[in-house]
Amino acid sequence: MTSRQCIECIHYLVGTGFCKALQDNDGIPAEIMTGEHDHKKPFPGDRRIRYEPTKAIAKIDALRALFVEAEPDLSRGTDLLSKALEAERAALASMQQALEVR
Repeated sequence: MTSRQCIECIHYLVGTGFCKALQDNDGIPAEIMTGEHDHKKPFPGDRRIRYEPTKAIAKIDALRALFVEAEPDLSRGTDLLSKALEAERAALASMQQALEVR
């Protein structure tokens, strides 16, 4: 299974199993693909290209940060936002998987 860090990254080449950082390898290494290695950190052969969120994911993360900062005591609201953001991420993942099938 492809980790979220791959499908949420601007360098991921949808449907190929490759990314711009690791295109010289035999695909994305299992440690990154499974999420065992956080590709915000260096990985051998990544040509200094690391995880960068897509614009949509960056907006989701920024929204979450703003909400939590603005209302840290509203745990119910945070839970609702978390559920909404997870649904958004799931929808994005489904779209990515649909594109990979093509």
